[in-house]
Amino acid sequence: MLDAFVRHLDTNQTEIVSIASDGTQGSQGVEFIAPAISADGRYVAFVSRSTNLVANDTNNVTDVFVHDLYTGTTIRASVATNASQANDTSGTYHRPSISSDGRYVFYDSWATNLVTNDTNGAVDIFVRDLQLNTTVRVSVAQDGSQANHISSFGAISPDGDFASFISYANNLIPGDLNNTGDIFVAEASTAHTFPYFSQKDPNWGGQEYDHAESIGPFFCGTTIAGCGCAITSSAMLLKYYGVNKSPTGDPTNPQTLNNWLKANNGYAFGALKWNSIAAYSVKANAVYHTQKIKFSGVAPAGDFTTLKADLNNNSPPILQEPGHFIAATGIQSLTYSIADPAWENRTTLQSYGNAFKSMRRFAKTSTDLSAIYIATVAPTELLITDSQGRKTGKDAAGNIYNQIPDSYYALEPAFLDQSSGNPQTPPENLGVNTLLILTPDKQNFTLQTFTESPTYSIEFSGYDEDGD
Repeated sequence: MLDAFVRHLDTNQTEIVSIASDGTQGSQGVEFIAPAISADGRYVAFVSRSTNLVANDTNNVTDVFVHDLYTGTTIRASVATNASQANDTSGTYHRPSISSDGRYVFYDSWATNLVTNDTNGAVDIFVRDLQLNTTVRVSVAQDGSQANHISSFGAISPDGDFASFISYANNLIPGDLNNTGDIFVAEASTAHTFPYFSQKDPNWGGQEYDHAESIGPFFCGTTIAGCGCAITSSAMLLKYYGVNKSPTGDPTNPQTLNNWLKANNGYAFGALKWNSIAAYSVKANAVYHTQKIKFSGVAPAGDFTTLKADLNNNSPPILQEPGHFIAATGIQSLTYSIADPAWENRTTLQSYGNAFKSMRRFAKTSTDLSAIYIATVAPTELLITDSQGRKTGKDAAGNIYNQIPDSYYALEPAFLDQSSGNPQTPPENLGVNTLLILTPDKQNFTLQTFTESPTYSIEFSGYDEDGD
């Protein structure tokens, strides 16, 4: 039997990879098809008829597997989104391909049950997202029509956004009349499926938001159903990036995120500290080696240039609407796709007049997450000045400054009570004034406050490079 191996050139050691997660060797070895390794050297994709590499492999056909050299685990990639195993051979025409970070696995398959409505009776090209556990077929026309002939011999781009393949189909593009195989390039980014959570889900909707029962109630009430738009949008975002488990091992969802934020100073006066979402991802990465993300700051109302750029970079932002937050998920011809945590039937930005009040931005990272976070309840205002005289915040005269690099000053609004049938819109000036400096220089800062209230409170938080 053939086996698949990896040679570590730095240590001169050779390691077998065609094994189960417990180290058991494959019962049928591997097929005579070259494996593929991710650019970071962590993941190896290979084809095998073995039935003992993963549990419940009973289809008796070749499958595509991925072995993680870091954790030693092996998973099967040639499965449907609902985890059903393939009903025919996969990976037999050409070697699989894998993105540089190991997230996307590209392979061909004769199976007809990996996606719905696969009735063409031909080998097709599929992409498996190993973080979101989704499978899509990419050898289709732009209108979604399936190919009328076989497709194979392909590869996926390092970032997983595009796939190239050879197909003898003549219906993938208009005017294909040469009656021979052609090379096609398709967007594989449809695999970037955006997950959905509802803040009103009965599994967590009635649970206490932040510490609202002791320090509230807030304008939105005391529950995740009423107040959880920001954390629910954030939970969707974390799942999008593949952060499927909390740092404590629970599945990422609004409930577990809320619990972690409550235990780790992730709120200030009922407002979410957005950089705490980055800290959550960092702590999860330390245990499960999932993606780390960073909070990139705030973009102003109507900044569609930044919105489009972020979506094109697969960095979906969270948009502020009056008393509410939603996630932007994609670009359409006349609007943008959204995931609304309170109203699942609102799927485009047209539901909000194709407008937004501001944008909270996130991106993948492996670097510095240090930050200074200061917050106070409006109408008290904050103004910080660095040792070079640069300012960020709002002074007594109402002048707004944003001079310190990578600094932001914004009102985190009070939320609508989404648990009620006809939520009342909160006043424009109700909320928490927040001042944030990302990756601050080592220098002295002077903070000033401006208020007519005889008493007020200020929340200070400092974060190091690891988000602690």
